[in-house]
Amino acid sequence: MAGIKPFTHRALSPHHATAMDLDYLLRVVEVAAEYGYNALQICGDTHGAGNLDGVTVFERFPKANDVQEMDGVRRRREILRTVCRAAHDRGMEVYYWHHELWFPEGLWEVYPDWFVPAPENRFRPDVRADLVPRVEPDGPFWQFMDAKFDEAFQQCPELDGTVMTIQESRVPVYCLSEDFEWQVEALVDLYRRLERAHERVGKKW
Repeated sequence: MAGIKPFTHRALSPHHATAMDLDYLLRVVEVAAEYGYNALQICGDTHGAGNLDGVTVFERFPKANDVQEMDGVRRRREILRTVCRAAHDRGMEVYYWHHELWFPEGLWEVYPDWFVPAPENRFRPDVRADLVPRVEPDGPFWQFMDAKFDEAFQQCPELDGTVMTIQESRVPVYCLSEDFEWQVEALVDLYRRLERAHERVGKKW
């Protein structure tokens, strides 16, 4: 074993199917440091409020706040900021899981013109939605996505970056068309958008 080198990125991923708990996460930070981890990948209140949406007060699109429980948003954000500071004190980075394409439940009620009836989805039968965002290149939904990234990291500057997942998103972008070339183009465009968003806020993914 003498020639084996440790991985440069050694991350522990606390997974919450329930509300984020500060005491538990601070204990995770302590134990992770003891075992030589150098990063945490926090999966917050899984799915629904566990994305950047769930820790962000929307400023450019304030009607999105009308469909969120804002006390919970602020509580989760303060927990996340506290955990980031504790992890940084022990030499660890913190990443937050975020599913794309994701948006607060009920966003279609306050921004109805962003959404269209969902096409038939034969790729992910477990993903069911009556309405999906319009994802043409200049659609307003992308402006919302950019604003979300900007505001999430402005409000939680201690966060080092995200763990992005495309497959588990509320609406996997490739489900929006059966045309294979369109699917490839849409996925490549999404990755490029995410790359630009992280570069803009100076964070990793």
